Amino acid sequence: MNSNGDSDSGANEEKNRVLEEKVSPIIEKAMHQHLGVTVKEVKKDITDILSKPKLFMLPIGFDQPFKTAKKNFKKEYLRKILRENGGNVSKCAKIAGVDRRTIHRLLSEFSLNPEEFRSETRHQDYSRELKVQNIIEKTLEHYKEFLHPSKVQQFYQEAPNISKQIIKEMPLEEQLTMSKAERIFEKEYFETNLESNNWNVRKTAGSIGIAEETLHRKIKDIGLTRK
Repeated sequence: MNSNGDSDSGANEEKNRVLEEKVSPIIEKAMHQHLGVTVKEVKKDITDILSKPKLFMLPIGFDQPFKTAKKNFKKEYLRKILRENGGNVSKCAKIAGVDRRTIHRLLSEFSLNPEEFRSETRHQDYSRELKVQNIIEKTLEHYKEFLHPSKVQQFYQEAPNISKQIIKEMPLEEQLTMSKAERIFEKEYFETNLESNNWNVRKTAGSIGIAEETLHRKIKDIGLTRK
């Protein structure tokens, strides 16, 4: 039996293969048809984002204190698995790697009602399409000043169709346990804030509301290094 590391590696390899062989040509064709040019940076930026774990798609602001951001992460993680599993608490507990009591405690803490998610499973593909569409549109924002305005508008209008094509090719994401998702969240959170403060640990600790010693420990535990 494969270890978790081997499984993760295999899933990442498959995702990268799909991005290279299936998704990249979709983006290139769309740019050629609607922009009149192929901008390699646009394709690279989109595929780089799509290659990351889907946790980054949760609406969590990293420009807030750590305790607040972590609480918001837990709430949005719970909302995500409830939405993807039609509000089924037992399924959510199994995916999250916790017991049902923990799920019920979090539901109470965040004032979430699983009944509100009963009909949302059917909308999962549409939700994924909207997220990819958002990635396409935000990426194009960085380059639109270098492109013809009418062509940019044409590409924006085509973004929903491009996202549908991409979703058809992309494999479903692994559903992360709460602890694994939390590790990814912390890595992205601390990395983002350290980079925004030019890796000044004291300044970063102060801006996110934790002790400098705590941040040093997090950097070591997570294995963060300056790029």
